[in-house]
Formats: sequence, C-alpha cells, structure tokens
Amino acid sequence: MSPRSTPLRPLLPALLLATAALALAPLPAAAQSVWPPPATVSPQAPRPDELAELKAGGKAGLGLAVGSRPGLTFRIWPKRSFAFNIGLGSTWLLNSLSADVSVTFVAKPSRNAANTVAALFYAGGGFRTRIWFGDPSFVELGARVPLGVSVLVPGWRVEPFVEAAPAFVFYPNLGFDIEGLVGVRYYF
Repeated sequence: MSPRSTPLRPLLPALLLATAALALAPLPAAAQSVWPPPATVSPQAPRPDELAELKAGGKAGLGLAVGSRPGLTFRIWPKRSFAFNIGLGSTWLLNSLSADVSVTFVAKPSRNAANTVAALFYAGGGFRTRIWFGDPSFVELGARVPLGVSVLVPGWRVEPFVEAAPAFVFYPNLGFDIEGLVGVRYYF
C-alpha cells in the first residue's frame, strides 16, 4: 500500500451519500418552529446576515476529518464571505504528519425548498506541508486549492463538510496530488 492510499477510501462514497441524505432530511417539528425567522423585518429593510441566521454557535469551529489526511480541522470566520482553515493530521499508517492552512471564500448560502437546510459552497487557496517518516524521510511542501461544501442547519452547532483539494507539490520534487476530506466541525 502506498503512503497516499488509505484503507477508508472505499468508504468515501458512502460518507458523501450520508452527508447528502442529512442535507435533504426533514427536521423534527421542534427545530422547524424556529425557521424561517419571524417576518418582523420589512421588505425594504436590509436582511440580517444569512450566515448568522443559519449557523448556531460562535465564529470558530473545531472538528475531525477523514480521508487523505485524517485528523483535526479548525475553521474561523472573520467575515461572512470568507474563513480561515487549519488542518493537522497524519496518514492511516502513521508514517507522516501533515499541516495545511487555507483561506476559503464562501458563496451565498444555497437553501433547500423548505428553508430547513443550507449548503455553503466554498473555494480558496493555501499551503500544505507533510513530513514523511521512513527510509528515506523527507519534507514535502506544496500549495492547495480547497473546493468544498458545508451543510448548515439552523440551530445546529455542527457543520458536516466535504472537501476536495488539488495540491501542487513544489518541494522536494514537482508533483500533483488530490486530497479529499469528509468531516464535521462543532462551533463554539
């Protein structure tokens, strides 16, 4: 097995399907009673920030991700239109450590017909590094372009997400890689 292949790769389609099912599932009646918000804003008044309407919890989220770099994921939202992401992890064989830092720009939330779930599509750029242990050991540096979608449910502090990130390796050799992650963050 190569260091880049993971035993969970066959599970990724099932995780993607589970995330899609969660996004389309109806909410219990208690959760639906708070959405949509009461119509106290006149049509001429500016609408409150959609992200604040959709996302419970604070501006920072910490969670777990599985995929090509299983480990921790951290996201902080300085503004509604973009977020900073930090990922720390290892391969399933524990023969490497990896870290990535990205800034992602978020599109306007895409809501389902019942306004119970919203999808946030995002794209961005950042850097990654990996330290491979073994014979030979080496450090890999590169750039990444994260593309993904997060699912937001009003009142939930949890954010499931799916992300693919083409990566361009520029040290020690030139190369190309595609990272994939499925995870969840809890906002506090």
